[in-house]
Amino acid sequence: MDRQNVFLTFALLAAMSQPAGAQELKLSYSAADTINSTTLRDLSGNGYDGRLVGSGISISRKFSEQSVFISTSRLREGFVDIGESFGDVVAELDEYTIAARIYVSTSYWNVQREGNVLWSFSNNDSIELDGGGYASFSVDDMEYSISLTDESEKTSVSAGRNIETGGYKWVVVTCTRKESGDFIRIYEDGKCAVTGFVKNALPELGKTKCNWIGRSPLYDVEADYSRGMIMTDFRVYDAAMSDRQIAELSEVEYSFTEPEKLLQYNFNDANDETGTYKGSLGESAALRKIADVPVLDLGSGDGYFDMGTGVGDIISSVNGDFFMSLNVYIPATTVLGSPGNFFVNFGNSSSEGYMLLSANETEYAITQTNYAGEQLVNTGKQFPTGEWVNLIYSQHGTDGAIYLNGTMVAKGTITLLPEKLGKTSQNWLGRSPYSGDVFLKGAMFNDFRFYKGTLTTENVADIYESAPIVTLNDAVNKDIIENFVKELTFDFGSIRTDILLPVSFSNGVTAQWTSSDERFIKPDGKVIRPEVGEEDASVTLTATFTKGNISKSVEYQATVLAKFSDAEALAYDLDHLTIDGSLNNLRSDLVLPTNTGERTIITWKSDKPEYISDAGKLMKLSAKGEGKVEVTLTATGYKNKEVGSRDFKVLVAEDEGYDAYLFTYFPSNDNENLYYAVSKDGYNYTPLNNGERVMWSDTVSIKKGIRDPQILRGEDGKTYYMVATDAKSAEGWDANRGIVMFKSTDMIHWQHSTVHFPDRFPEWRNVTRVWAPEAIWDPDYENADGTKGRYMIYYSLLTNDGKCTYDKVYYSYANDDFTDLLTDPVFLYDRGSSTIDADIVFDERDSTYHMIYKNEGSGGICQVTSKSLTAEEGMPEGSQWSNPSNTLQQTNVAVEGGGLFRMINSDTWVLMYDCYTSGYYQFCSTEDLETFTLEAQTATSGAFTPRHGTVMAITKAELDALLEAFPTDNLGTAVSGARNRNIRQDNVSISGRRVYLPVRPGTDISAFDPELVAPAGAAISPEGPQDFTGGSVEYTISSQGRTSTVDVEVEVCGNPVLDGFNADPEILFSKKTGKFYLYPTNDGIAGWGGSKFNVFSSPDLVNWEKEGCILDVATDDVAWATGNGWAPSIEEKYVDGAFKYFFYFSGHNPEFNYKTLGVATAESPVGPFTDMGTPLLTQNPAGGQLIDSDVFTDPVSGDSYLYWGNGYLAVAKLGEDMKSCSEAKVITPAGGSLADYAFREGVYVFYRNGLYYFLWSVDDTGARNYHVAYGTSESPMGPIKVADSPIVIMQDASEEIYGTGHNSIIQIPDRDEWYIVYHRINKAYLNDGPGYHREVCIDKLEFNEDGTIKQVTPTHKGIDPVDMSDYITGTLTCIEDLDDASGCSEVVSTSYYSINGTNLGTNVPAAKGIYIKVDNMKDGSRKAVKFIK
Repeated sequence: MDRQNVFLTFALLAAMSQPAGAQELKLSYSAADTINSTTLRDLSGNGYDGRLVGSGISISRKFSEQSVFISTSRLREGFVDIGESFGDVVAELDEYTIAARIYVSTSYWNVQREGNVLWSFSNNDSIELDGGGYASFSVDDMEYSISLTDESEKTSVSAGRNIETGGYKWVVVTCTRKESGDFIRIYEDGKCAVTGFVKNALPELGKTKCNWIGRSPLYDVEADYSRGMIMTDFRVYDAAMSDRQIAELSEVEYSFTEPEKLLQYNFNDANDETGTYKGSLGESAALRKIADVPVLDLGSGDGYFDMGTGVGDIISSVNGDFFMSLNVYIPATTVLGSPGNFFVNFGNSSSEGYMLLSANETEYAITQTNYAGEQLVNTGKQFPTGEWVNLIYSQHGTDGAIYLNGTMVAKGTITLLPEKLGKTSQNWLGRSPYSGDVFLKGAMFNDFRFYKGTLTTENVADIYESAPIVTLNDAVNKDIIENFVKELTFDFGSIRTDILLPVSFSNGVTAQWTSSDERFIKPDGKVIRPEVGEEDASVTLTATFTKGNISKSVEYQATVLAKFSDAEALAYDLDHLTIDGSLNNLRSDLVLPTNTGERTIITWKSDKPEYISDAGKLMKLSAKGEGKVEVTLTATGYKNKEVGSRDFKVLVAEDEGYDAYLFTYFPSNDNENLYYAVSKDGYNYTPLNNGERVMWSDTVSIKKGIRDPQILRGEDGKTYYMVATDAKSAEGWDANRGIVMFKSTDMIHWQHSTVHFPDRFPEWRNVTRVWAPEAIWDPDYENADGTKGRYMIYYSLLTNDGKCTYDKVYYSYANDDFTDLLTDPVFLYDRGSSTIDADIVFDERDSTYHMIYKNEGSGGICQVTSKSLTAEEGMPEGSQWSNPSNTLQQTNVAVEGGGLFRMINSDTWVLMYDCYTSGYYQFCSTEDLETFTLEAQTATSGAFTPRHGTVMAITKAELDALLEAFPTDNLGTAVSGARNRNIRQDNVSISGRRVYLPVRPGTDISAFDPELVAPAGAAISPEGPQDFTGGSVEYTISSQGRTSTVDVEVEVCGNPVLDGFNADPEILFSKKTGKFYLYPTNDGIAGWGGSKFNVFSSPDLVNWEKEGCILDVATDDVAWATGNGWAPSIEEKYVDGAFKYFFYFSGHNPEFNYKTLGVATAESPVGPFTDMGTPLLTQNPAGGQLIDSDVFTDPVSGDSYLYWGNGYLAVAKLGEDMKSCSEAKVITPAGGSLADYAFREGVYVFYRNGLYYFLWSVDDTGARNYHVAYGTSESPMGPIKVADSPIVIMQDASEEIYGTGHNSIIQIPDRDEWYIVYHRINKAYLNDGPGYHREVCIDKLEFNEDGTIKQVTPTHKGIDPVDMSDYITGTLTCIEDLDDASGCSEVVSTSYYSINGTNLGTNVPAAKGIYIKVDNMKDGSRKAVKFIK
């Protein structure tokens, strides 16, 4: 008998023979036996009498018994103090049982409230404030916790549920010392609720000082008590009780059946240990050894282990308690979740009963029928991967429990016993009874056992610790690390910037880094380059990779480049400058980089701004028939006195000439015929032929039905192809055997042919379905004559002969005339479970194929990508595809029939899918084929109710021909929109005859074609570009004998400056980059529920680009917040020779249940930002929310201040670290009304000409009247004097501009030029969530001679671009190196300016104040320094 057998047998026998009462009683209280009204007698005789402390605790009669009762009043405190001397006992309790008899009554004890600690032993009164360590048990979640420091370091065992209410019951915690740690068992009313391990032992706390019943040591403001606690007895024993003893204590019946091992496979061979039950290996399964431990390896295919039909005799004999144990390894790369992934299956068939253990939800199930009749115990979580785990299922009576490595992870009621299954015939490891389910590929098993009898909870840990888990994990982890290190590469050859030294990897490996020379590379990847002219630095980086108990150290050689000279830096940056996008066929705006790795400032110039603006905006396409237009974009780089340039050639795409979209589909399972619908915008469709079919399926298909039609324009541009499923759903889902192929020259008349797979491909004669065929041109296919290119037809297949056990995607190639398949089916893709409805498109921007498909088993539409349609030579078929994405659909309902098509003349793609159980289609847009936004949804009734189809763009001539062939009545003449790329779609207004089209800056409206969208077939006059500079242009729309007219007004609008919904804008000009940055609240979400902070950049305040998300308060980015990221502010500081950025924001803090303020830091204005980890401010000096922060650095003193408030205005001086502050002071401006200056929120502070200006918002953010008022002060700390004319900006109803508020202010460096940045309500949402549908605008801010602010009139036009070239070529190039002026040339003259930019001449100012000194350099650059006189 091996060690495992010996150990386990001994443990089980020990459990059976353990005598009751073997534990020594160390402490015992009974409410019925007291010394007096405030003292509990220690009935153990050890003298640890308990003292009732506080006015809130008493001995009283509750529920017919004498009890210790703690009052529910928050005004009264109470607990039992066991006494500091009991710490001597705690220090000796290696093993123990702690039991309390309590009554949980909803009338008294709210167990969901914090502070419900039943008992605790701690070293300090408040662990949160003073640390010191503690152990406690809470009735909330029935959790035992222990920590040697504070709560953040605790390990715990928790049942995850509260103690049940009603009736007295014993709650017992036991601890047994094991090799893996302290094994904790928690019982309620005699039954085990949970088991698990904790890493610390009670004696490690030492002699605890605070030993309490009913009081928590975990608080930081005021003590927490178990208010409403009712307790009759409390006991502490010096050893762990058994299941039987705890049942006896709890006065509940306990049954026990001696365990009898019925079956064991140790996998030395395929037979059980007795040789009675001879197993066999299926498919890829094999037996092997790992570190001399035998294992069953299921392999990479459909491997499994068949225990044989004889095992059915065992299953039929189990009519009471039983348990089974198995050691399991699932690779970290295995994707769980698809139906299947079984560990164990004992059954007869998928419909005649089975019992199983499954990995998907770590589940035990048993049924006498199929899945609908299953009784379950599961965790709801996937089984752990990447490690060996001991798995136990135990059933005691009707209590079923699952254990992983000794920890109870799930519990449930199971009334069905194995004997009810009879003699099972399917007795498998690694296989499901369902034919379409996936196999547990790559998994390994060790030592499978099945017992009849009772597994006591105290022996669960013994089974786990007797298993070779550590040995197996060490062996596997060693292989993982060895292979991982071989494949892992780092490029440390020429380091210029900080490097990422990863500390964790997806396979569970961690890394710790050291550096041989921290002068140049820190262990966290921080890089310090040698100075200009010095030698490059050589550094050895050592990574110690660890997984489990196994570690391996690897050295990597790194070279840190010395700092470049200005000329070298400029050359390097220009050489490495790139532009992302489809530069050979441009259809979308470009993002032109303006900052580089060596901090060269880049400006851009276009030689054809009518096509591409200097900011990279694509203004128009080349006209149809003129070919692509070449545009030269010149990048000019400035690095101090060095200037250089580089040209980039961009080809602007030719107009595609398409006018509409054709949707081919079938409408229902009862009507499997071909239908057409057309659309002018890609989202809203009108069925042709008055909603009747355009092709009768019984004339073209074998099954008299066609489904899933896909239409495709041929490579020649004039031939059309279509493929469809040849199926009749009424015959069942396993009744179609082929596809239909179509070819046409006009989409009206089609040639057709069928491909019946059993006849065409004899080896596929047992195919049961061929679904959803589609076609795509494969330019790489090599034809027999040496030419390249052929149509690939791909489809999903399923057979009933084991050849294809679940739906997988295959492909063939079509013959020359598209009437047959030329090649046999070849595997294309599956994700390990049923995969159907594939659709492949090619994105020329990155030369990548994108395949979307339906997860038929688990639901949803996912995506994989590849650079080629077929696998590389020598590689397995299907290996070309990436790992699957998450699901793409923007709905929770069932979906299928996904398709992708590109919008006309655009890089926007549309994902469409059939919500087939709900009766509608959805359309979602995407710019990157990764992030999708729901745009439209079809109706559930009427003439257009499409099922699985596809969309293709068509020309106006093609549309007219289709309308003539398949006429449709009542198409209408209404204008629904316009699609010129320069239109600001969020602000388009169509009302009656008036069509208002705002266009972005730079648009030439003297020759502008709005590209109006009208119903299909409508004629629009006039055609082509029109002159809108003189006002509106009248258009006539004609269709089917009816006409209508509209007046189209086109206006160049800079406002809003950002697309979409954004609010509370904070603006920054960065001296580091020479660019402007906007940091708004992410808006457009009900309840102001946005959590992401995005940053936008601009060279000129007009052209803005989204840089990305810098912080998400709903994620681990901000540990203390759960959402509602609002109203940020930011400050740029030059600290220790480098620019740093301090970002202040508010987020919802669940600890306080209101918004608190935090701060995150970065070394770049675009991040990454790192939150401080805790809130900066949590307490309000005047009530209200902690929101709407503003940070201001006083140019006079250099001190920084933080302002905030909602309903009040508070200020606090920030510390030098910008992450701490002094005591807050309330400086709310008094008085006012909603009509003028009553303070509400959104403060902003700036300095000009000796005055501190305070701006704030008035009224509610959703009110049309929301506006900005101001006052001034002679100090940044107030008091504030409200201006005589306090309104800064207010609504202009005549221009339909409303809710202009929550502003920031920007001054153009070196100029007395100011702009106000604010948000307004999108007018389309004035009556539909106006408070969270806001958009950011910029207008000019001007001052009167006396320094008062002129009231701003909000505009649609916005501002003209701000030219920053002088600053970039002058001041900025010297500001870049404030600590070293050597980068600037000789000073030839000096000028002095006031703080607001007024030129004071060449003499040093005589008066006291703050000034700017500007040195004009010999090379034409300038150096600016601020100073105080």
